[in-house]
Amino acid sequence: MIIHPQETELEKRIETFVVGRDVEKGERLQWIVEGDRVKASFLLEDEEGEGESEGLLISEVVTPGFEYCDHEFLPAERLEDLVGREKGEELRWLLSPLAKGK
Repeated sequence: MIIHPQETELEKRIETFVVGRDVEKGERLQWIVEGDRVKASFLLEDEEGEGESEGLLISEVVTPGFEYCDHEFLPAERLEDLVGREKGEELRWLLSPLAKGK
């Protein structure tokens, strides 16, 4: 999921997609998140009878100009500012435990 906070709409656009190999079904092999965006990810539950999860390896590459001091975990209050109270409550479970207490 990517939230685009730089857009001027009252509730910011939320882009969602599945990371996977089935490009014909709309899955993406990778995704690029530009600066000033908010991102979150999670594993989907296995379909019943499919056996054990294959899991997902998430890696992140940053480009020149990236500074770790610019990285921050999104607190719940800021999430609500971006997407509204109702949607913020719905998405709150995606927040890092490091940000929930802020």
